[in-house]
Amino acid sequence: MICLVFSSVSHLFACHSLKFTFFFWRLDYSGISIIIICSFFAPVYYSFCCQPHWCLLYLSSITIVGILVIITIFAPALTSGTFRSFRAVLFFAMGFSGVIPAAHAVSLYFHHPQVLVALVYEITMGLFVCCWSSVLRYKVSREMETRYI
Repeated sequence: MICLVFSSVSHLFACHSLKFTFFFWRLDYSGISIIIICSFFAPVYYSFCCQPHWCLLYLSSITIVGILVIITIFAPALTSGTFRSFRAVLFFAMGFSGVIPAAHAVSLYFHHPQVLVALVYEITMGLFVCCWSSVLRYKVSREMETRYI
């Protein structure tokens, strides 16, 4: 829900001034980071609820990585164009860090049919992330701006 609120506020107030624009687009990206972090919690929690050490490890690691990404978004030194690829790689790494707990859960519970059903959903979500990452690569390269402007 916070992602939608941040996105709505960003699109509503970003046109106010240049200073507001930078702040609100950062707020929008932090909302995207929060939704990526939160999308990990249910699958990881329910996959490893019988193994609290793994659950704590995976949930704390994605939370720490997400907080570092949000700090990177708001860091003034990292907002220049030279760090554009770095920020994109951070988002990409944060999104694909779910492969490790998913592979671990499948290796532990492969004989359960419920895991295979959940795996189909996770693979579908991974395919959407792959599509998103190709758009991210295209956006980072700024090919549209260099070709048509």
